Amino acid sequence: MPTRVIAGKFFDGPWALTFAPGLLRHKPGVYLIAEKRGMRFLDMDESDNVGAHVANHERRSCWTKHASESDLVVYVLDVDSPGGRFQQGVEAREGLPSLPCYPK
Repeated sequence: MPTRVIAGKFFDGPWALTFAPGLLRHKPGVYLIAEKRGMRFLDMDESDNVGAHVANHERRSCWTKHASESDLVVYVLDVDSPGGRFQQGVEAREGLPSLPCYPK
């Protein structure tokens, strides 16, 4: 899987959002939701099961307000431990521009 440096971190992806629940099942990490075209980042979160979390995310309607589901992709930073995911998420968030779907 290709790797992309985002906010100084090595994220794997992109995976199409429509395929992410199956492909990322049981994968822990910090993840970013982005528009495929223009690569504008919309949201960030963390989970011990990225695939399930993305499939049932409470902010999914915000993502699809900004782009159609087929135009959304997911990037994942592999982090196993909950504390590590929190810390890596905080660090990555500081290096990103405004995320329109991320809670203020």
